[in-house]
Amino acid sequence: MVLALVLVACAASPRERLEPDRWSIETAEVLFTAQRDGLSDLYVLDRSTGETRRVTGLGTPDGGANAARVSPDGQDLAFQVRHGSNLEIHVRALAGGESRNVTRHLDYDVNPVWSPDGTELAFMSTRGFELGSLGPFPGHLYVHALEADALRQITTAPLTSSLGPSDWSPDGTGILMARAGENGIDVYRLDVRSGVEVRLTDALEDEYSATYSHSGDRIAFHAESDSASQIVVLDLATGERRVVTTGPGSRYSPEWSPDDEWLLFTASDDGARYDIRAVRLADGTVLEIVSTEEDEREGQWLNPRAPASREAGGEARR
Repeated sequence: MVLALVLVACAASPRERLEPDRWSIETAEVLFTAQRDGLSDLYVLDRSTGETRRVTGLGTPDGGANAARVSPDGQDLAFQVRHGSNLEIHVRALAGGESRNVTRHLDYDVNPVWSPDGTELAFMSTRGFELGSLGPFPGHLYVHALEADALRQITTAPLTSSLGPSDWSPDGTGILMARAGENGIDVYRLDVRSGVEVRLTDALEDEYSATYSHSGDRIAFHAESDSASQIVVLDLATGERRVVTTGPGSRYSPEWSPDDEWLLFTASDDGARYDIRAVRLADGTVLEIVSTEEDEREGQWLNPRAPASREAGGEARR
């Protein structure tokens, strides 16, 4: 059941596509988080060569980099950095260089999401809350204007756990998040200006990690039950829901390809090892994108106009 189909109006102002005519899954570059020798860092796979290269060198025994998002112009990365018990949001050029801590706070700052014009970051913070006071990871959503270095809170009621933000609408007016209620976790659209929240899903499963298609007329998210979680696509105009993955275990964190024909997602069949796959929406074909004996998660397509630097850190791997 969809509770707010009127939100399809956002499709009238679709975000800039990443040159879909030039994009091919066979030659795509994919940014992802990987555990290598127990250290968490960001890596890029070039599917045209099969080469993997490290982008960050921040992994330590008590922390590292993860949850990266590529800026709309493909030039920069926003990602989480953990140092012991502290989590901060950093921004860095994809081509390399030093990262900049944009949150600079002792509490947890997580889940960065770029605005469509690349001038702002939305994220969740536990600032002002004690962990476990309202849930395992309570806090509010904030928007940080990068050039002005200005911060504003955009939620009025706190979230009880780290369930957002997960994407910014193509027209820049709304942010996708999830909220836990009496009947489980549902996807919401938060109006950036007014703070009004509209629930978009209302199923028996817990549903979160939603992202907009580039056309703005659909969202993809994962629906989690006791036995497994699968990727679901929701048409915002008709309310039609379609489960697009199958199999045991977990499938989560969907990301639309530049042509909106594929969804990248993290998968684990046994709950022990995670890899990155892609499903073609037209026929359900699934490809393994990044799969090794180590742990890979949180895949993101890279903009073909902004190739990642081979000098960002570490040696190339095949």
